[in-house]
Amino acid sequence: MAVNWEKLNSEWQKILSTSCLAEPYVLKNYFLYRIYNEKFGLYDLKKSLRSLYYYIIDYFYIKTLFSVQSAYDIEVSMESI
Repeated sequence: MAVNWEKLNSEWQKILSTSCLAEPYVLKNYFLYRIYNEKFGLYDLKKSLRSLYYYIIDYFYIKTLFSVQSAYDIEVSMESI
């Protein structure tokens, strides 16, 4: 099991250095859009913490999805994001 996570992590590092995600603004803009669109922090604490939890899940889902695609030699492009 640990070997699989190490492989996914190495694929993620490869994606961050060679694909369109090499530019730091790509993921940053995605999450800034999500925070702005959901008006993060303007409501009660419970809704804000739930939104933060969803942002964290989104990050790890994106990381895992793109790492698996890279492991199967599927190119990560701006269209797939």
